[in-house]
Amino acid sequence: RRVLFRSTLKEVLIELEQERKKRIINTFLYTSGIGSGKTTLNSICLYWQMFSLFIIPDAHKYYGQMRDKKIAFCILSKDERAAKKVTFIDAVPMFAKSSFIRDYFPPHEDIEKILENPSRLPRELRFPKNLVLFPGTGQAASALGYNIYGGTIDEANDMQMVERSKKVSSKNYYDAASEAYREILERMNSRFPWEHLFREGKKNGFITLIGQARYPDSFLERKILEAQKFGN
Repeated sequence: RRVLFRSTLKEVLIELEQERKKRIINTFLYTSGIGSGKTTLNSICLYWQMFSLFIIPDAHKYYGQMRDKKIAFCILSKDERAAKKVTFIDAVPMFAKSSFIRDYFPPHEDIEKILENPSRLPRELRFPKNLVLFPGTGQAASALGYNIYGGTIDEANDMQMVERSKKVSSKNYYDAASEAYREILERMNSRFPWEHLFREGKKNGFITLIGQARYPDSFLERKILEAQKFGN
């Protein structure tokens, strides 16, 4: 979705939820300029998805997961520092302000202390019911080892692009955003297959891609063109 200035974040979220009732949506792409609320919308999407799992009495059983396995939400950015000190810190207050989270599902770390001392961010934020929120690097391998339900790639157009990289064999360049997106989607679908869930009337998680519009061949612009080819 390209956001028009007349559209409020609430309207965007309502439209997204209405569309999720009609069809499978595994990717939500949001591009706009500075100060338009991208980070806020991103944080709401993370909170919204985690809330939907908290209110299921037994989310692991509901989704056919082993109880000792973590259900994870990942936050990726152009590098680990950005993921932790920008995206992670912006997302955490959404949980700190929630009386629902504080009263019923408080994380293992004191969120207020995290916000007071951002230099000592935890590697992951663990919640009851074995739910985890973790910040990762711009490398696709950050997603390995987690049963990922949903997440976000922040500032996706600013992630690493390396020519003649040794990280890939079939291309002459490494596109960090594209590789991370592909790997996260594959992990989401292998653990929470959206077609199967949709047939059963169950919701699947989704990944949010946010950023500013860049050059025509940037990652988000390419994803927009792909979506337009599918039509409605």
